[in-house]
Parts: sequence; structure tokens; C-alpha cells
Amino acid sequence: MQTAALTAAHDLVGESGHDLSRGTTRFLFPDSDIFRISISHTDKLPLDSSLISHQCPLVECRPEERESTFEAESLTESIKRDSIVRMSTEPASAVYPARLQVDYQEEHNRVTTFFRLILVIPIGIILTILTSGAGRSVHTQSGGAVRTTSGGVAAGLFVATLLMILFRQRYPRWWFDFALEIHRFGARVGAYVALLTDTYPSTVEEQSVHLELDYPDAERELNRWLPLVKWLLAIPHYLILIVLSVGAFFAVVIAWFAILFTGRYPRPLFDFVVGVGRWGLRVEAYAILLITDRYPPFSLT
Repeated sequence: MQTAALTAAHDLVGESGHDLSRGTTRFLFPDSDIFRISISHTDKLPLDSSLISHQCPLVECRPEERESTFEAESLTESIKRDSIVRMSTEPASAVYPARLQVDYQEEHNRVTTFFRLILVIPIGIILTILTSGAGRSVHTQSGGAVRTTSGGVAAGLFVATLLMILFRQRYPRWWFDFALEIHRFGARVGAYVALLTDTYPSTVEEQSVHLELDYPDAERELNRWLPLVKWLLAIPHYLILIVLSVGAFFAVVIAWFAILFTGRYPRPLFDFVVGVGRWGLRVEAYAILLITDRYPPFSLT
């Protein structure tokens, strides 16, 4: 079994020699299960180092003083099975650092849908308190009143993050984690208002709304000067999102009637509303949260 496994791995990765007895070697194959092979100190496995970072199910080889053992199933058998080893046609770099997915719900509650705007008020107040800015009125000498309002948490985080990237090339992790959880909470409330789910928004649990943001390596991945102009570069997206948001509003209204009569959210409308939210999240991640320098794609998917 050991010889067959090594031969199969040899056929996959190439001809150049690599000694596994001196450490741990990992081969990365996208979208596959994890297999671990224990190799004795005397075993050597041919390896093309250029494939380690690009190609490759996760195979982890560890040197030990005993015969090779397999956890899960034989590597040779798994290689032959297309359902286990699936070579991805999409490079990892194509995945945008901001992602949003909402689980489709087959049946909706007609009663909670009808009273949705009333039911959302309590959790909406909490979200507003967390994200809105403070306001105050200042009276002038002429007797007039001028009301000023601070930008709130979002504006504060944007300015603070911009300055940190600009002068220190750092993105504090706790700022990122706070922004991530606020956006997850807001996404759950937004999905509830848009009738995408009947589950009342939680302040803690993920529920059926899956929002992910990738933490950036500020020194290596972020240009310190780009945050100064990202808001300007994102203007085409803002204009398109205004139109799409109007379309999403009418899609939700149509879905409201559809749920009341059929109990179902039409799937095309569901995908469109989620797509608009996904598009907006990408633009916000680029221009406001500043977690990536990759320009957002013009896409709903």
C-alpha cells in the first residue's frame, strides 16, 4: 500500500527529488478531503516544489519510525475517485475578501411577513444605537439653532483605519473584529427586513446569513496611499448601487405579496436581493472598511 501511494503521489507532483525524512511536506489540492501519510525516515518522495503553492486535496506527510498508515482512506483510491479529488478551475485569488451568502428558505410564515416592519422595530433600535452618531444643537448669538451630528461608528472606524494605514501601515485586529461583527449583525437585520429569512435576528448567532471578511496583512497587501482615493474610485459602483437598490426595494415588495399568497419567496427575486447586498458589501469592504485594494467586481454573484 505504501509503494502504491508513493507512486500515485509521484505521478501527480513531478520528477524532482525531495526528502520527506527531514520534515513535513504539504501538497495542496483544492476542494478535497484531508489525508495524512506517515512516512519512515528512509522514504523519499519525488516532488516538484513549484506545485506546492499552486496546484494541489491536502496531503500531509509526516516522518515516523514505523510503516506508513492511512487516516480516512487510501490515497490511491481517493485519487481515482472524482467525487473526492476535484481539481478546481477557479484560482484561489478569484475569491473576493468580502463574501455574503443567505440560505434560501423554502416556506415563509405569512403572519410574521405581514407584520415584518413592526416586528423589526426592537432589534432595529439596537442596531441604530450601535451605529448612529451623536447629535447636538448649538445656539448662535442671533438666536438660531444649528444642529451638528457626528458620523457615528462607521465614520469613526473609517477615519481611524485610514490614518493607521497611511502613517503606520497597520490594521488593528480588534478594530477589524468589531467591524466584522457589526456588519454581521446588520446583515442579519437587513435579511430579516428584506424577508429573506423568518428567523428573528440574533446579536450573537450566525443563523442563515453568512458574511465573511478576510483580515488583511496591511504591510504586504495594502497600499498606504490608496485609501485616500478609494472613495473616488468607487463612484461608478455607488451610481450602479443606487439603481440596484431601487430595484431591490421593488423586488422585496413583490416578494411580500408573493409570500402572503403562496408562502414562498420567488427564487429569482431572492437571488437578486442577496446579490445587491453582496455587491454593496464588496464596495464597502474596498472603500470604507479598507480591508482590500482589489477593485470590486461589477457582479451580483
